[in-house]
Amino acid sequence: MLATLRASRANLHDGMAHHPYLLELRKRMALEQPGSRVRDVPAKGDCFFLSANIGLQALQRAPRTNGNDELEDAGWRDRAAVTGLMRARLTSHPLIDGDELQIKLALAALDTGDGPPFPGADGTAQSYLRYMSKAYSWAEELAIAAWQEHFSVRIRLRSNQGTHPAPIPPMWSRLQGGQAK
Repeated sequence: MLATLRASRANLHDGMAHHPYLLELRKRMALEQPGSRVRDVPAKGDCFFLSANIGLQALQRAPRTNGNDELEDAGWRDRAAVTGLMRARLTSHPLIDGDELQIKLALAALDTGDGPPFPGADGTAQSYLRYMSKAYSWAEELAIAAWQEHFSVRIRLRSNQGTHPAPIPPMWSRLQGGQAK
């Protein structure tokens, strides 16, 4: 993606535009990826969908948003599209690894002894989809892979600590370089 984004506990309107971390990130990205932009988004659970939509805007694949309210609306539409794709493909499209999405989502919703992975998790794909359909639920690898599939874009995620972006593998198609194959 052309845009590099970071989620924080505040947004640009709360004075984060001049936060030392963002200033350092802007400098680093100017060297690593000239022409990219850094924009802070609220970290309230939906930061992936907000950041990803800004990336789509940079690629001219989504309308420009003006302000956080429009961005949140766009992120919500993207989330609904992703959960809709996941619902539609629960059992009808085998994944690259041969499993069905329904099984993967059910495994993501299992209590492994440390407590449920999210509120309302009961070990079913339906509980995962209910959770992902709510505002401020965190996107994890399955939702991010479905986002890539829906928008035909490959992304790499960079953590606040890491220097090497991590790829999220595709689930259905052989997406490479932003093109579905």
